Amino acid sequence: MIVGGGIGGSVLAGLLGRAGKSVTILERGTGPLQWIQPEILWPRTVETLSELLPKKRLAEAMISLHGISFFDGEGFSPVVKAEHFESASVQPWSTNPNRTRELLLGLSDFELRRGVEVVDLITDQGRVRGARARRIKDGREFEIEAEWTIGDDGGRSFVRQRCGINLNSRLFPIEFYTFPFRWPRSFATDRVHVTLNRDRLHGGIAAVAGVPLPHGAGFGIVGV
Repeated sequence: MIVGGGIGGSVLAGLLGRAGKSVTILERGTGPLQWIQPEILWPRTVETLSELLPKKRLAEAMISLHGISFFDGEGFSPVVKAEHFESASVQPWSTNPNRTRELLLGLSDFELRRGVEVVDLITDQGRVRGARARRIKDGREFEIEAEWTIGDDGGRSFVRQRCGINLNSRLFPIEFYTFPFRWPRSFATDRVHVTLNRDRLHGGIAAVAGVPLPHGAGFGIVGV
């Protein structure tokens, strides 16, 4: 049983399912996520995704990046180029994580129960042997047993806290605001575009970046 249907949990479910294991994902959300954030994937991650999803489906959710351009006052100039990625043997990919996640959750290698929230773990002599869950729709509670229970339920993981595993973290000094937009025709479709706010930092905005996505879409990021 995997609590939470994030990319990590859904990839694990797909791999375990194809290895012959019986896997169930309990996902609190009833549908695709509505919040927006960009995400960069590295080669090993894309390689693993390629084992689970056809290339045609992956192309719906991600695009390879070949550089980063910075605004110099007159136009965008490439600072990080494709040869830099090649020399480092790294090919980053820009993805819409919500789309990637939905493609993974659509795999037939495991059972997906949406609209289900875990409210407690079932333990026996110190070992977790399942969970008590509640259906969001009608509040009905039920128990589900599992040989292994895995938490992929976020930074404030209920599973981790219930097991007494602490995660020490601190706030990052910059807030990031994101928004979707149509990718400008004047922008290269395979590189990130960044504008640094060097002269007006007293206003609180450090930089603005645009990250391309497939099909003429893009994510904007504002660092505050």
